[in-house]
Amino acid sequence: MKARLLIAAVLMFFANTSFGQMQTSDHSHQHHPRGSLTIFGGYTFQDKVSFSNSYGYIKEAAHWGLSAEFFMDRLRTLELLYQRMDTHAPLYDGYFGTQLNHDNDKAGLNYIMIGGVNYIPASPTVMPYGGINLGVCVVTNKEDYTATKFAIGGKLGVKIKASPVVGIKLQAQLLSVVQGAGGGFYVGTGGSGYGVSTYSTVLQFGFTGGLSFDF
Repeated sequence: MKARLLIAAVLMFFANTSFGQMQTSDHSHQHHPRGSLTIFGGYTFQDKVSFSNSYGYIKEAAHWGLSAEFFMDRLRTLELLYQRMDTHAPLYDGYFGTQLNHDNDKAGLNYIMIGGVNYIPASPTVMPYGGINLGVCVVTNKEDYTATKFAIGGKLGVKIKASPVVGIKLQAQLLSVVQGAGGGFYVGTGGSGYGVSTYSTVLQFGFTGGLSFDF
């Protein structure tokens, strides 16, 4: 449900961007930045993944990252994004509820993505925005397991400019790792021994705030 609502909201936001461009056409001769660099951090909520006879969690944790945007016109940017999250991924027996991977549940998710961001200039200093990203998530665990999975994301937020160069960005985001959780992710090469012979898609919803620098 979270995924559908956020994706629908992002698509509606993109559809409204042309209206925002029409509203601000009389300011088209003003100087505008070529790009923007954002350093951010935030919080991602827990997600549950289910398998044939077991289930697991991607626990809630802090995340951090870096975003570089390049303006294609006044209101649209091409974005390059990196986000890192270190968390725990406990796996439980589906019948008795006992944890199967004690002392071996550390996990990392590294998102490397490209996408587009659309802005609407509500005022000279406040700019709501929406964006969609595609890319990969490099998933790791304590046993040196590494897998690269397809990832997609959507976000809605607002950029508040404190000066012509510096701004603050606040956003809600949803990231999805397609078939990102499986046996190797949870318990290394022994994953199938715990009944994790299939993969489950990971959905990560969270909030982010950051400092943005235009150039």
